[in-house]
Parts: sequence; structure tokens; C-alpha cells
Amino acid sequence: MKLETRWTAVQLFTTAVTLLVLAGCSSKPPGCADEEVVTTMRGLILGDGAADPSAQATLASTKLGLSEVVSEGYQADAKKQMCRAKLSISLPNGDSLSQVIAYSTQRTVDDKSNFLLTVEDAQSIQRAVKASFAQAAVDQQWGGSWRGEYRCTASAHPADPGAEAYAEQVVAEVKSGQILLSLSGRDGIKLLAGKLDGADGKFALHVPQTHAGPNVGRLLGNARPGLLVGTGEVKDAMAGLDTLPLRTCELRLQRGDSVGTSPATPAGPFSWVGTFVGQGDGDVMLKVGQARSDGKYPVTLSTSTAKTGGACGGSIEGTGALSGEDLRFTASANGMSCAAVVKRAGDQVEVQEGEGCNMFHGAACGFSASLRRAN
Repeated sequence: MKLETRWTAVQLFTTAVTLLVLAGCSSKPPGCADEEVVTTMRGLILGDGAADPSAQATLASTKLGLSEVVSEGYQADAKKQMCRAKLSISLPNGDSLSQVIAYSTQRTVDDKSNFLLTVEDAQSIQRAVKASFAQAAVDQQWGGSWRGEYRCTASAHPADPGAEAYAEQVVAEVKSGQILLSLSGRDGIKLLAGKLDGADGKFALHVPQTHAGPNVGRLLGNARPGLLVGTGEVKDAMAGLDTLPLRTCELRLQRGDSVGTSPATPAGPFSWVGTFVGQGDGDVMLKVGQARSDGKYPVTLSTSTAKTGGACGGSIEGTGALSGEDLRFTASANGMSCAAVVKRAGDQVEVQEGEGCNMFHGAACGFSASLRRAN
């Protein structure tokens, strides 16, 4: 990526301990390629990350260097060294920025152990670096390969070819906030594509436009460290998007080479009745009551960010029924509904909220979370 936009020069006044020692009797400013100039320029261009602690790891792994350094003259009366060089910045996600820059070093009049560094176009470079830092942070947190399972129910049209339920092993590649989901071991067979919002970990996938087929699908999910989970629907494109779904689908991925299916079910009986707590986008609590005579469980699900000073929260009440080893439930209020599924995940449970649930809580929190039994 080459930066070409131009902005007015920005100046930075800095005092360096090493400069005080090395200056000695010399009244000249540091040379164009001197170490204190490169260090000072790094601070000017990259900053120190204090305003965004999450960027500290990215900042520490970012390399800045000057090459093809040329002195373009020394103004003795102003004690000013004019310079030109190629500035190169390498980020940990593999992105790089480069631009030929003009800069100068100049002694201050009041204290000759200090110097002034002036870099032309500094604002444009800082802006590009800030944007690249944000993307590098997303790539560092979510980028790479994810593996797991994509599972869909049987088609609502049983007479259609391939109407049976299916489960596929899949691999997802995440780069620069983009996700591409493909069948594992079968290169070129793309299933879904979409975007991941690095700010809140939410992602949305859809059938690629190049996908040849009569159906359209959309899957929404949440990313947490080491885990991507989501639910969605497949609809008949010819019948219109307002029709009932042909299938409902689930995606569960783990980062790296580990297979993203649910952990093995623990030995011994498992009871859904009880209270489960944990953290997702907020403090999440799931309460499951004793099964009624019809086999359905009363379920309450809530989320809140109050403990962290947020103002997001919500709750739903409904009934759930077992589907295999999953507990599926639906809550309705004021003409709106929220469907969710709870999966066993080792000695924990995994809540995956579906479409419509956003209406029951704020935008800054959600019901999806990994929960442990509280009682």
C-alpha cells in the first residue's frame, strides 16, 4: 500500500536522554539516519498506544525503518538538517506501508540538547497507520483458519432431491474481516461468505453470488476467543424471502487445526434443570425448570452489562423441547419472537441465539454465551 495524499507538516518536540549524552560540544542536530531520529519518528508516526491499550501488542510487533536516506543540505544559520528517505512500516498481519518522505532535524535555540523533528505529510501517514492498526488488531484476534461443522435440518420440501438433513466438515478462512467458508478437503466448493465485525465479534454469512442454485441463505453468529458459533436459514429464492425457511442451519468452528464439533458428551446422566451462568457480550443467565407433563421445559434467559458499567440488557421467557441432545426454545412477546438453541459442550452448555433475538436486548449485548452450571 503506497501513501500518496499530502498534508501540511507536523512538528514534534522531544527530549531524548541519549541525545543529551551524545550531543557533547556539537551544535548540529542529529543526522538524517541517526538512531535518535528513527526512534523519535517512530513515536511521532506510530504513537505509544496509550489511547488504545488493545493495540499495544500490535504496536510492539510493528516495524518502522528508513532506507535510501539522503541528506538534502544543511542550513548552518538555522542549524537545520534537510533529509529525504523511504519510510517503511511492517505490521504483524503482513500488511505494509511505504512512502518517500521529506523531513528535517533542527536544534532548538533555548536548549541545544533538544531537537525538533519535522515530517511532511505526517497526518496522512498517521491516518493510514491508524486504519492499518485497527485492521491488524482484527486479524490478530480473529484471522487465520477455523475448522468445524456446518449442520442443516431436512428440507421442508421432502420431495426435493437431497431433502434429507446433512452435516458437513468445513473450514473457514478469516482475513481482514472477511470470512470464506468451504467444504473441508474439497477445494473450490464454497458454501458461505461474509464479514466479521472486529469491534463486537458478530459476523454475518450468506451464499456467495457466484453460487449456482435456487436457494439463498443467511447465517448470523458471534465470535469469542477460539470459537465461532452461528445459526441461520435457507430459503427458496424463487418463492421470495418472506416465505418460511426450507432449512435451519448451525455453524460451529474452532480456531486452528482442532475439529470444531462439540466436545465429547461427559459420561453419566445430564440434567437440563438448573441455573447456568457465564459471560458472552454481557453476564448471561439461563434458568431451566422441571419438565411439564407435555415434556417441555420452562426457560428463562437473560443478559446484562450492568456489572461493567453498561446499560444493555434484556430477558426472555418461553418453553423449550429436547431435540437430540440440544434444548431448543422459543419466546414470544408483543408480536415478536426469539428462537435459541442450547447445546451441551463438555461440562458446560453453549447458548446460540437466533434471528429476532436482537429485539429483546440492546445492541451492545446478547444471549449467546458459554455457561457453567451454578446449581
